[in-house]
Amino acid sequence: MWFHKKRLLRIKIAQAKVPVYGSNTINAINVTNRITKIRNVHPYSIIVAIDAAICDKDKIGKTNIRKG
Repeated sequence: MWFHKKRLLRIKIAQAKVPVYGSNTINAINVTNRITKIRNVHPYSIIVAIDAAICDKDKIGKTNIRKG
């Protein structure tokens, strides 16, 4: 079931009209460098970060949005 949801997410991302970064891990060690590279390519864009977290099974696939 998880593989199926993950595959659907990849399909939705592929259909998006926005660039998506993170197929190579972005983490605390390389985040500054990666943001700099993204800003160089997309200087006027808004960056939206999605952080995966360990959670209960009933929360898999859900997204919480809050001001950062």
